[in-house]
Amino acid sequence: MKIQQFQEFAAQLHKSGDIDPVYPVLKELYNRWKLSAASALWCSALYLGYYNLGSALTAYTVCSTRESPLTPVLNLNLPIGMERRGLFGGRIGSYLQSCQKAGWPSEGERRWLIEDLPTKNYFLIRNNILAIRYIGPWAAFKWMELLKEVHKWPVAAPHMFLKESTGPLAGLIAVMDVNPKDFAICKEAALELQNQTGYSWERLETCLCDYHSYLQGRYYIGHKTATLVKDIQRTPLSEPKKDEILEVCEEVLPCYSMVKPWNIEA
Repeated sequence: MKIQQFQEFAAQLHKSGDIDPVYPVLKELYNRWKLSAASALWCSALYLGYYNLGSALTAYTVCSTRESPLTPVLNLNLPIGMERRGLFGGRIGSYLQSCQKAGWPSEGERRWLIEDLPTKNYFLIRNNILAIRYIGPWAAFKWMELLKEVHKWPVAAPHMFLKESTGPLAGLIAVMDVNPKDFAICKEAALELQNQTGYSWERLETCLCDYHSYLQGRYYIGHKTATLVKDIQRTPLSEPKKDEILEVCEEVLPCYSMVKPWNIEA
């Protein structure tokens, strides 16, 4: 019964487009703006720092290349999402400087990947990304998702990295009734659930995390899209630029009509 409830939730999540809605928005914006591979990767690096699409796109307008000076961006004091609260207190600058110095990920690195070995590629790129300051296991997982879903790199998670997760593990426990202290059983349960749903490990991780938040009363389907729209509305971007971004949101996100700006509480 619990598995069925989870599958129904996940199906609605996919149908709504509220599962990582920022990915299709970024992909479409990069196409519209005809960004080079290097520019798109830098914009994604900004997003992984701010974890706020409005802030990331604002930062990109004043710092459009990996070689750009960071001072103009840092002077804006842009909002940072709670998921990246480790970068509060000015540490966003250290993260961005580390990204610039490391140069990861780069389009040059992409050319070395073997198309039919996505799992091997995953570990190679993940190890490089983890060398960036303020990139831990969770941020690295999200970076790899961006590379896969937005930049179309041939990478695929080999599992959910349960030992390094909280929300997805809690969701798995709720769905599969497993003992979190028995890691071997948790791994078996995760594999069983993946086989039943047919989801990639990246999608299953997100669905379980959102399901856990839903059970805790902290998530409703459409919440991520609503947050994304609010983040865009509150940026210092020009009104025409905001309108363009919101137009893209409306085009690529099925549940956008549920969370139009005039329906969103401040």
